[in-house]
Amino acid sequence: GSQLDDATLRAIRASSFAPIFNGHTKGEAPLRFQGRDWSWAPRVEALIGEALREAGMMVCNDGVSNKRVVDAYALRSLPCTSGPDDADSAARLGRQPFHSDAPEPENLGAAVCDLADADVPLSAMLAIQEGTVLWMCPDGCGESADAGARLVDVRVGEIIVWRGDVVHAGAGYAEEHFRVHAYVDPPARIYRRPKGRTNRCAG
Repeated sequence: GSQLDDATLRAIRASSFAPIFNGHTKGEAPLRFQGRDWSWAPRVEALIGEALREAGMMVCNDGVSNKRVVDAYALRSLPCTSGPDDADSAARLGRQPFHSDAPEPENLGAAVCDLADADVPLSAMLAIQEGTVLWMCPDGCGESADAGARLVDVRVGEIIVWRGDVVHAGAGYAEEHFRVHAYVDPPARIYRRPKGRTNRCAG
C-alpha cells in the first residue's frame, strides 16, 4: 500500500481548491474541485513514482528512458445526494463526462495511438479516503460508453493506474471526498502533454 502520514493527509485536504469540469448543468454549483500545494505534491509524486517503478511501469520502450510522475492534484468532491446511504446513486448522479487524459501532443511527435505500449502516458489515482471509486469504460466513447462503464473500487493506500487513452470518468460521492490524481509522462521528445486539456467524449 501507499499510505501517507497524517500531516501529509492534512496538507492535502488544506490545499487551495478550484472547480474542475464535472458535467453539472449551467447555473448549478460545481461538485468537483482540484488543488495542489508544494507542501505535499512532490512527496506524493515521489511515492507514486516509486510504487510504479517497483511494478515495472516506468521504463520506456528504449529500455533506458523513464517516465516521471507530474502534476499531482488533490481532488475534492462535494456531496451530490442527501446522505451516505446513497453512495451508489451518487456515483452515477455526480459522474463526470466520459473522457481520456492524453490528448494529441503539443509537439509534432507520434500520436498517442502510434506510441509503443511502454511509451504511452499513464494516469494514476491514489486513494486516501474510504469509498474511492472510478468509472472505467473499456469500450471507449460511443453509444456503448454508458452501458459498458464499470465502477472500480480503490482501497485506501492503493494506486489505480490506467493508460492515458483509456476512457473513464470521475464518480460522484454522497459525502465530501478526497483523493489524489497524477499524470505519468514519458520524456517530452516522446510525448508532450497539452496542459489543461482532456479528450471529452461527444454527447
